[in-house]
Amino acid sequence: MIDKNIIIKLLEQKLEGTDVFPVEVIVKPNNSIRVFLDSDSAVTLKHCAEINKFIEANLDREKEDFELEVSSAGLDQPLRMIRQYKNNIGKQINIITNDGRLLTGSLHAVNSETIDVAIVDEDKKTKNKSKIEISIIQVLFSDIKKAKRIVSFLINA
Repeated sequence: MIDKNIIIKLLEQKLEGTDVFPVEVIVKPNNSIRVFLDSDSAVTLKHCAEINKFIEANLDREKEDFELEVSSAGLDQPLRMIRQYKNNIGKQINIITNDGRLLTGSLHAVNSETIDVAIVDEDKKTKNKSKIEISIIQVLFSDIKKAKRIVSFLINA
């Protein structure tokens, strides 16, 4: 089986000096390799193709055959790294905590141990809709089971 650490080292070598970074590397026992990338700006098809070619060129199919897929982390994928959280400050996110709570709000701040989420306080809504109360909730990374960005498409009628 191909060693996951070899793939990670190849990625570090190829991505050094760029704003593209690996989010997850999966190597299955049948040598099916999946690489998920993210970026501070955008992951393009060109990035994925270049990484794919680089990894292919540095692995020996004669020794071990493999299947390789390189793609962006995608909007449907959970946030996994602090860097991803920082890139999504100001965006709407859903968080499922380890104890099963669902928090939905705007990602307000990120540090090495916690995130702050601005949540509209439903219990304190008033009849005057222009006055909405917002609570800032601090969540430890260790308490997050899953966090995903909420993607909304606005249609002008």
